[in-house]
This record gives sequence, structure tokens and C-alpha cells, in this order.
Amino acid sequence: MAVDRIRQIPGYVEQFRKIFGGRQPVTIDNIAKAIATYERTLITDNSPYDRFMRVALCKIWMRLCG
Repeated sequence: MAVDRIRQIPGYVEQFRKIFGGRQPVTIDNIAKAIATYERTLITDNSPYDRFMRVALCKIWMRLCG
């Protein structure tokens, strides 16, 4: 399980304790919060997927609008 694995890494436990506090800072909820916080920092507005989606949405829009 991810929680058990992360609890085995001293550096992660230390960082989770600094950020979340408490006796047992490495929990599934705190892991989810940490991942979500990281993902919010990602800026991927020009990745291959983003470019593909822009073209696809444009084609759909053009079909709908004639």
C-alpha cells in the first residue's frame, strides 16, 4: 500500500510532518492533498495532448456551427 511505502522513507515522513503535523502525518488523505498540490503547479498548456485537444475541439465546433 502507498501509505506503508511512504512511511518507510524518512525524508518523506519528515516533510509530511512539517507540512501536515500530527503524530501520524502520512495518511492517504494527506498523500492525496500533496499530490493535488503538486498537480496544481503543473502548466501543460502546450503539450502534445493539449495541441491535439485544441484541434479536436476546433473540428467539433466547426461541425456543430456549420
